[in-house]
Amino acid sequence: MRDRNPVTQTNTPASRKEFGEALRKLRRPLGLRSLEGIQETGTYSFVISRSQLSRYETAKALPPLDYAAHLDDLYGGKGWIAMTLRNLWRSDWDPWTVHEHGFAQRLHAARWPAPYTGTVWIKLKPLPASVGQNHQFRLDWGSWYAEVEADLHADGIVIMTGKARDDNGESVTCNLTVSQRTFALFGAGDDLDDEHVIDIRQVWQWRS
Repeated sequence: MRDRNPVTQTNTPASRKEFGEALRKLRRPLGLRSLEGIQETGTYSFVISRSQLSRYETAKALPPLDYAAHLDDLYGGKGWIAMTLRNLWRSDWDPWTVHEHGFAQRLHAARWPAPYTGTVWIKLKPLPASVGQNHQFRLDWGSWYAEVEADLHADGIVIMTGKARDDNGESVTCNLTVSQRTFALFGAGDDLDDEHVIDIRQVWQWRS
């Protein structure tokens, strides 16, 4: 089931239908019953029924964002399923009113599949009480760091940069520290025309 991943850099689902098809391909030849039941992920327990999984696989529903990492583990997506699900949620991401869309924090951690190369992004939204205020951001990624600041309005910003392949096969975590609590969603791809993008590819500095 997990030897040939249908989700890769050259074959990343761009719609709910394609996402469901990828889940089905990852599961086969096993049946949905094999994935049903209580699954442990860190300190959290998930109960996902066959009917829920069937709705995701048949594109009747897009899984909640807080299921991203869990579904990736369950289906053996090697990071690609989680990344794709976050990509698909970007345009409808609404952390002010949807609980499953994340909590506001000052510290965030983002990871992408180790083989991925190309554009990656972190979308940030302020707390309602902080709309229009200046926020300072520091990113630490391996031996590199970058610092940027921006006024965060209600529609938020997208910090965009590039990622090279992690040759050792282990994804390097990008840690983000913000001066005020913010909501964060991270993903990959160049389709960001509808976003307020801050490109930091020339901002990175080598940590001496």
